Amino acid sequence: QISGITDTNAIEGERNFIAFLYFYHLVRGGHADTDVSKDKIVVIDDPVSSMDSSSLFIVSALVREMIEICENNAVGGDPVAKGRFIKQIFILTHNTYFHREITYNKVKHYLYVNFYLISKVDNKSSIRLCAKTNPDVQTEQINYNPVQNSYASLWQEYKMVNSPIPLMNVIRRILEYYFLQLCGYDGAALRTTILSTD
Repeated sequence: QISGITDTNAIEGERNFIAFLYFYHLVRGGHADTDVSKDKIVVIDDPVSSMDSSSLFIVSALVREMIEICENNAVGGDPVAKGRFIKQIFILTHNTYFHREITYNKVKHYLYVNFYLISKVDNKSSIRLCAKTNPDVQTEQINYNPVQNSYASLWQEYKMVNSPIPLMNVIRRILEYYFLQLCGYDGAALRTTILSTD
């Protein structure tokens, strides 16, 4: 009989969730609107590491609320989330599910919401604004959401990588995603499945 074994990912996820809740209330600054200082710049770096789906959903909802508070400074009208204390917000993530949760209704707000892609090639980091030609006005560029799903983003990464070792890593991840996630093959027999000539 084995006792005392705990799931370390679950514990880490709970810690991250509590830390995010503390951060969220720290950004708000107090119990009343009069306690809140203005013009805050908020940076959120992948807050959902090791979280279960329930915690991820709650964090996504709170981040959407912070985005709406930031939007209050850019648009008029009656705001959904009260307050104007967040002047600018930066959200960094590699989690496509979290990305989708916080961006699904933001396409129409490109005047004040921008998507950037941060990549690292040959040990050099670069930041690229995600822009493409406007199909309605060919002389204009429009911002677009670069993340559709994990599989599509891997193919985008494949197109951009020009070094052999990172390229092999991307190809491995594409194959794993396709065969394990989409096709449902057994991971232990994946090599045999791919290389089989039958």
